[in-house]
Amino acid sequence: TPIMVASPRFKCSDFSQVARRDVIALLDDIVDRGAPIMANRVLAVLRKFFSWAVARDLTKSNPCEGVTQPSKQTSRDRILNDVEIRVFWQACNELKYPYGTYFKFLLLSAQRRTEVSEMTFEELDGDEWVIPPERAKNGQRHHVPITTEMRALLQSTGRNSGYIYTVSGNHPINNLGRAATRLRKKMSAIAEVSGLSLMEEWKPHDLRRTAASGMAKCGVFQEVIERVQNRISGKFAGVAGIYNRYDYEKEKREALSEFSKFISETVGH
Repeated sequence: TPIMVASPRFKCSDFSQVARRDVIALLDDIVDRGAPIMANRVLAVLRKFFSWAVARDLTKSNPCEGVTQPSKQTSRDRILNDVEIRVFWQACNELKYPYGTYFKFLLLSAQRRTEVSEMTFEELDGDEWVIPPERAKNGQRHHVPITTEMRALLQSTGRNSGYIYTVSGNHPINNLGRAATRLRKKMSAIAEVSGLSLMEEWKPHDLRRTAASGMAKCGVFQEVIERVQNRISGKFAGVAGIYNRYDYEKEKREALSEFSKFISETVGH
């Protein structure tokens, strides 16, 4: 019995009949709608899927073989400088709750976008925020120390249960990209009024990189920064990570506290 694959491009056909030209046409469609990086990711998924299918003798060849990435993908190194951080904070004040408060917490906590946007009061345990495995990118439970500055933001929401950042109370905030665009526009307006040069565009993930850079500026060691951000790389990759089970709780708290103080001094609090 032939196995069918459903796709607007592939239609509903026996996937053993999918040819390289079909894959290329699909990727071209994605690039044409303005999502070149997504096209790269779709290619990676398809290549892995068809490799599995070949290994299981479900098809004879992988149509993704020989297909190059549609777009060149470069790593970002954008961080906000001290002046931009001050303007960012002022713009967040204007954006107010929930999005303004969310972006502030995103920077201070150094965590990932959806980990913060979907956090709940039930995940708070004393002076820690415990991200459950199912919400952590690497699938590992993560303990984030709550600093004085982070606690103040949580208290400013006026909520004490359910989602912390929410409009309806029943769902976490969404449309983060649109909210980031609004925030950037406010920053540009503030910069223009203040006589500052036009700021380079930034993305929400750049706040995580800004936090890592800020902690390093405060003298925090790289391995502690990686633990703060729940990253498994560098010194914690491979066998070293398996044997090093120390949770760095004290060091993580000191790192985030120093970074919070640095942000407070930078924005003039």
